[in-house]
Amino acid sequence: MSKGAGGTPSAMSGGSQGLGGAAGSLGGRASGGAVNLGGFAGSSSGGVASREAGTGGIMGTGGMIGSGGLMGTGGNGALPAPGAIIDLSSFHLTLPIVNPNGVWALQINQPELNTFILSPYFLVTRGPDGDAILFQTPVDGIKTSNSTKFARTELREDYAGTVNFPDTGNHSWNMNDGRTHTLTIVEKITYLSLKHPAQAMGQIHDPNDDTFMLRAVGNNDGNGQRSTAYSLTAQFDNSSIKKPLTQPGGAALWIPFDTYITLQVIVKSGVCTVNVTYNGQLYSASNSTWATIDPTQNYFKAGNYIQSNVADYAESPGDYSEVVIKALSVTHQ
Repeated sequence: MSKGAGGTPSAMSGGSQGLGGAAGSLGGRASGGAVNLGGFAGSSSGGVASREAGTGGIMGTGGMIGSGGLMGTGGNGALPAPGAIIDLSSFHLTLPIVNPNGVWALQINQPELNTFILSPYFLVTRGPDGDAILFQTPVDGIKTSNSTKFARTELREDYAGTVNFPDTGNHSWNMNDGRTHTLTIVEKITYLSLKHPAQAMGQIHDPNDDTFMLRAVGNNDGNGQRSTAYSLTAQFDNSSIKKPLTQPGGAALWIPFDTYITLQVIVKSGVCTVNVTYNGQLYSASNSTWATIDPTQNYFKAGNYIQSNVADYAESPGDYSEVVIKALSVTHQ
C-alpha cells in the first residue's frame, strides 16, 4: 500500500504513489492499457468495494497526475475497459468524485472514456450472463452542482452534428424534429442504499430539468432493512407527472435484484413512450404534455443517478447503490 502525498493511505496498483489527499488520487491512461483513476482511502477486494466494508472506504486503482494529461499504472486485471464491451462513443461520463480543478464532479470525455476504468464506480463485471458495465454511486459522492441533491455515475449523450448548448458545448435534439429518438438499456439493480433505496435507471434531460426519469424504489424503503426488490415509476416533465408501472389489474410490480430488465424510451413528435420488459411481460407508460421542460434541447442519460444522500435521508457515509448494464444503444432516425 502506498500513501497519497498530504493525505490518507490509498491502495494503488503497481505500488505507485498517488498525489492529493483523502479525496483520492488521480490516475489515467496506462501505457498500452486503460485509463484508470485512483480513489478514496480504504480497502476492498476484487476491485469492487465489498458490501460488508461498504462504509470503510474505497480502494483506488490508479496512479498519479502527469503533465499533458492523465497517466496511469495499469488496467483492471484481465477484464477489458467498459468501452471495449459497449460502444460509448456517443457519451461522456460523470463520476461521484471531485474534479481536481474544481469542487464539483469529475467528467470524463471522449476519447478518454473509450479506455477508461475506475474501480469501484465504473468497470466491467463478469458473470454467468457475460461481461457488463457496473455503475456504483455512493450516497456521499460529489455532485455536479448546487442545483442537484444527489451524486451520479452516469453516461450523458454527447454526439456531434446537432444543436450545441452554448454554455457547455454538449449536444441535444428536438422532440418535434420529425425523427424517432430511441434509448435502449438492458440493465439490473444489484444493490440499493439502506435508508432511502432509490435511483434513476434512465433519463431524458433538457438544459435544466429531467424530461423523463425511470425511478426505482426499493421494497424496504424507510423500514431499516435492506431492499431485495424494487418498483418502477415513469416520471415526466420534471417529475410533475408520475406513472407507476404495475401488473395487469393494478397490483404492485416488484422486480428482484440481479434480474435484468430491458428499458426502451422512444420519443417522436413530442410523445415520450417508455417500455419496460421484465420476465417476458411488457409494462408501458407515455406522456405528451410538457409544461416545464424545453422540448427543443434534450439528451439521453444512462447509468446510476442515486436518489439519496446523507443530509436529507440520514444515510450512512459510504453506503451506495449499484446498477449493471449489459447492453446500451441510442438511435436518432
